[in-house]
Amino acid sequence: MRVLQAYFVLIMIKSGTIVRLKSGGPLMTVKEYVHVLGMWVCSWFDQNGALCESAFMEEQLIVETE
Repeated sequence: MRVLQAYFVLIMIKSGTIVRLKSGGPLMTVKEYVHVLGMWVCSWFDQNGALCESAFMEEQLIVETE
């Protein structure tokens, strides 16, 4: 079951996908998937307009629908 879930997420999330942390926070744009880490690199602007970037595990993210 875990393998299927991970496969499904990899298909839904790709570079340019808009995501948010399951715990909340700003909308983020997926930059890339780092296979070695098994994490998605995402970027967003903070409340001051500064560009931020960090990596997140797929289980932490949800895809935002338009």
